[in-house]
Amino acid sequence: MLKLFFIFLFIFSNGFSQEIIKGRILDKNTKEPIIGASIRSGDSTAYGTISNGNGEFQIKKNNEKLIITHLTYDKLIVDLNTKQESIFYLSSATFTLPEVTVGDPALNLVNLIIKKATQTKDEVHLSKAFYQKTSMFNGDYTKIHEMFFEMKWTTEGIQLWKPTKTRFAQIDRQRYTHQNFIYSCFLQSAIRGKYRQHPLAENPVERYDFKIEKYINEGTENELAVIKCTPKKKFNEFTHFTGRLFIDTQNEILLKIEGSYKIQSNAKWRHLQNVDVTFEKIKDKSRLKYIHIDHISKSRFLTKRNVEKAWIYCLADIENFSLGKEYKINEPNDDLIFFENSEYVKDFWSKEVPIFHTSLEKQIISNFEKKGLFKGNL
Repeated sequence: MLKLFFIFLFIFSNGFSQEIIKGRILDKNTKEPIIGASIRSGDSTAYGTISNGNGEFQIKKNNEKLIITHLTYDKLIVDLNTKQESIFYLSSATFTLPEVTVGDPALNLVNLIIKKATQTKDEVHLSKAFYQKTSMFNGDYTKIHEMFFEMKWTTEGIQLWKPTKTRFAQIDRQRYTHQNFIYSCFLQSAIRGKYRQHPLAENPVERYDFKIEKYINEGTENELAVIKCTPKKKFNEFTHFTGRLFIDTQNEILLKIEGSYKIQSNAKWRHLQNVDVTFEKIKDKSRLKYIHIDHISKSRFLTKRNVEKAWIYCLADIENFSLGKEYKINEPNDDLIFFENSEYVKDFWSKEVPIFHTSLEKQIISNFEKKGLFKGNL
């Protein structure tokens, strides 16, 4: 039974206690969980997290105010002195439908985004980030993969990366797997896509139609244009994207790509990759904030289904990469390379994971640990 009260945990270290707050974020109207909401304890950027696939979060208390934001919802500021429930409801931001105009405002905005991303493609941002992936084959959990890493990012996506801490567990039940799923996630990090299926690749009008669906917070400094992207008929039978682009009209920057890639790989398997790529506004430019992916693979003739769920979450800026080997985004060609002959440190992973595990994930992790399946690298 869900308890509608905060759970306060006190962790004593060197004579001091640190309060942990757990909660869940739901849509006020639909009561559905909100994924990827940003939660901060006060204004400090050092105490932040995002809500998981069930809308749940855990955060260290650093302030009496809890600030919850999401691109398509109104900001919620919670006074922890008076708020006693652990369920937080967000209201959808105000939207208006577009008026009939001369020309193509959707395509104009798309071209502006591509132009700005091209002009700033040489600007480099270094940050540390967290990667998490779970795998299910025919309804059973088969793999958990988590990694802290450093990355070099530009508007063309992640360019270089370096794993720093990893853990991995897998059972033999999985009969289908992506050897380098990390690479497919990294490909989604671009504003200006290099591969032709990306909705903001060079000259996208050859492959996609764009239409303004609505405006959010129209007439304010936070105005967003929501642009629907659909493949042209001749591309329906090939790998293509269908979804929405969220554009800050005041600064002409991209803030979100949300939709699905239909992927044709071979005669045996068909794939659908649902993506939510969210950027944050830093001054008048976009920076990668997080990527959330659900990759569903179905066998064409047999009743087999494999689901990969993955996060990439940017944690903080860094000045330089730490010592060690750096990789290009398509290196190596097998994710398992990071886990060979390595030692698993349980205590580190029980404290440092920045995205709150769901109850089911906790059970699976516990089972993997009891069976001694985890490998890790510190």
